Amino acid sequence: MWVIESFVASIPIPVLSLTKVGSNLVFTATNGMPGASCFILDTTNLTLPANQWLKLSSNVFNTNGDFTFTNAIVSNMPPTFYELGEMP
Repeated sequence: MWVIESFVASIPIPVLSLTKVGSNLVFTATNGMPGASCFILDTTNLTLPANQWLKLSSNVFNTNGDFTFTNAIVSNMPPTFYELGEMP
């Protein structure tokens, strides 16, 4: 007789939010793994593969699983898309 056991691991899924504060964009990442390295990618072209997006910032989640990054708004900036990634 075979016994198969399974389990589901609960891994936090980080969430990236963006707010405009004055002349800055404030990126806030929450629900990350404390101590994990991560980065914010950006692109103006959604057809590009993810490995061709630019790394806007890198950071480490604090003990609460959060980090914040502030970036100045550039005049005449085209529509830009952002993604949060974790470094292996």
